[in-house]
Amino acid sequence: AFIPQQFNYEHTPAISFKKGCYTGQEIVARMHYLGKVKRPMYRFIISSEADIATGISVDSIDGKTAQGHIVSCTSSKPNQYDVLITATEKLAEAKQWLIDGINADVIDAIALSYPANTNQ
Repeated sequence: AFIPQQFNYEHTPAISFKKGCYTGQEIVARMHYLGKVKRPMYRFIISSEADIATGISVDSIDGKTAQGHIVSCTSSKPNQYDVLITATEKLAEAKQWLIDGINADVIDAIALSYPANTNQ
């Protein structure tokens, strides 16, 4: 369902572009050298009346298309969640989402920090 770049692994030593062959190497290398990840990972704190769970798709407020998927979530307060989401840039910039048809408000976008990748 996901490629390693959607989890931002290319910014960590988790992927080596100098290593020998491994399963899925062609897709990973092609994306690294020729492509752009359309849905990278972001971290947000959101407020929602919906029950948030891993694997739920998140839509834009117009509800026309799935824009992302929740990869991980924890509840920090009642109706408040810390989520990792693979999302389009458009959704990542939005202040409101639809999660299971229920409005969710983005409270804060949290920057992800990664160690320098020495494998590239």
